[in-house]
Amino acid sequence: MRRRCNIGVSMAMGVLVVSSITAALSLSATMWVAPLTAAMTTFEAVRLSGVWVCRTGPESFSLFIGVKNEGEATATIQNLLLNGVPLNEARGATQVVVVNNGVERPLNPDDPQTYLTLGPGARGQIVVELPEGVFTLAQTVTLEIETLSGAAYLATVLLV
Repeated sequence: MRRRCNIGVSMAMGVLVVSSITAALSLSATMWVAPLTAAMTTFEAVRLSGVWVCRTGPESFSLFIGVKNEGEATATIQNLLLNGVPLNEARGATQVVVVNNGVERPLNPDDPQTYLTLGPGARGQIVVELPEGVFTLAQTVTLEIETLSGAAYLATVLLV
């Protein structure tokens, strides 16, 4: 006669072991993911608060763009495109001036010292000087503002 030996784990003990392992894994996954989600919740959100056109000559214009960082991270504006053309490739003597806390300086996409940096909640202004002959009256201009993080913010204006 053969004897059978029961060396198995009881059903209750098996459920307890599986539950403990599952709880430990989910706790460790939460502790691993928590810093990543905290880092991802800070973001920049630049809002263009308006674009105004001022005609300075028969076919020369000044564009005034109000900007505000409504995000939690600092936003740094590094470039401006006019109808898809980067500022440093724009025709004529097109000039862009950034204004922050009353300080004006020309924007140069190749010089980080000239970028417009806006902390959370900060406001600034961008002034684009379009010289004679670059654009014509009643032409639509698309402005694309690029930030250091790679985000792009668009505005369209009709030159009147």
